[in-house]
Formats: sequence, C-alpha cells, structure tokens
Amino acid sequence: MKRKRSLNRFLCIIILFFFGGISQNGYAQSFDPNTWYRLTSQWQGEGKSMGITKPNNYYQGVQLSNSADADYQAWKIRPIGDGYFQLICKYTGDVNCLSLYKSLPKFSYGAIAPWKRTPDQYWKITDLQNGYYHLTVWSKTTDSSLTVMNDGKTNDLLILKATGNYSNQNWMIKPFYQKVENNGTVIDARPNNQNNQGTRETKSAYGRGGGYPWKLGDKPFSLDAARQRCESENSQGCEKYGEMYYPKCKAGYHATGCCICSPN
Repeated sequence: MKRKRSLNRFLCIIILFFFGGISQNGYAQSFDPNTWYRLTSQWQGEGKSMGITKPNNYYQGVQLSNSADADYQAWKIRPIGDGYFQLICKYTGDVNCLSLYKSLPKFSYGAIAPWKRTPDQYWKITDLQNGYYHLTVWSKTTDSSLTVMNDGKTNDLLILKATGNYSNQNWMIKPFYQKVENNGTVIDARPNNQNNQGTRETKSAYGRGGGYPWKLGDKPFSLDAARQRCESENSQGCEKYGEMYYPKCKAGYHATGCCICSPN
C-alpha cells in the first residue's frame, strides 16, 4: 500500500512538472501578456534594468545594465497556469524565456534558454505591497528569490539567493515606456515620432489574450481540452502556438509570436 501511494505521488509530480506547477494561493498577479515591461531593482534604481548579454550563446546571460529603450531590456510576462509565469525577452523571442544556469556549485545565475518546461522556467511574482515584487522560481519554492549579486565590483549579475528583506531582491515592474518623474508623476516616455502617424489611417496591432493552457483535470499529455475551451469562446477558431491554444486573428491580421495580431 505504501509503495502504491508513493507511485501515485510520483505520477502527480510528473504531471505537474510538465503542465504548469503546483497552485499556491496569493501569488498570482495581473500582468497584461501583450505588454512589454521593464524590471529594475530597488537597490540599483531605475538607471539599471534587467536585460540579456552574450546573445550568441545557447544560454544567454541575464544581468543589469544601463537602462535603454532597447529590446534586450523589454520583458513579456505570460501566464502559464496555477499562478506561474514565463518571462520572455523581446530580443530573443517567444521560444526562449528566463531560466537558471548553474555554472558554479554555490550559485544559479539568471539566463535565457529555450522553453523546455523545466522547473527553473516557472516563476512566481509576489507583490510586496510597497511597489516592489519578489521573483521566485518553482524549483526553489519561496525560499530563494532572484537577486542582484553584491560582489563589490560590477554589482549587476543576477543569482538565486535565500529570500530576505533585501533591496537587491525587490523588483519594480512597470510598462516599458512608462517613466516616473522625481515628483512622482507617471509619464509616457516614448519618443514623439513613435506616436506621430500623420494623417494616414493606420491599423493597430491587438492582443489575443494569454492563451488556453493545459489544466489539472485534462487528459495528461493532451491539449484537446484546451483547444475545446478556446473554440467554445472564439467563433473564428483557434490555433496552437507552443503549448497553448490561441484565438485566430481576424481577417486582415496575422499572428506575431504567441499573443499579438498584427495588420497584414
């Protein structure tokens, strides 16, 4: 009987590993999956943002660098079920996401890697109720958070470290082009020419939602139920992208990545 219970527990863990993680109430946040965000630490301030380095490597490093209006510092926060998120960098596209790379026994470093459904790619984002968030990964539970390494040198590497009341673990997350002035005013910091469309009528891209993932109770290793949920709510039909189903774009538009419908 004990062996049977152990086997059942093991099978449950395997299913959760591949299809979305273990639910923990109180962690899920509301982020628009079609918006690009900037992540900055309380310790280093808004002058440095989380971004990628070493773009030619399989594992691309993630660290702080001087804030810029650059794709390598723009992040999409996409829900993947049970309060977990993927963090996707605009520079590397939807097939890659924030992961961990253990190059030394003592530390796991932030890195970008292809989406493989490994536990180090499932992130919880916990609201600290003070304008900042903790980022914790499923493989380490809430005992470890994404941290800016205080190495006394560059102070920009990102590692996983035991969670505590540290400013280098507190992350501000806000829309990429949003800027906070010294007086607290929030402004749109996009260059004027990005909003200057002249008198020509243009079509705007739109989002098609966060997708329909596999859920607990669905047939293991099958997305048929996810497809049916999508099609029941979207008369235009649905299509698979990655491990989710999304509504098809309306006439005159085509899919860009997972979640955006762009004009033809």
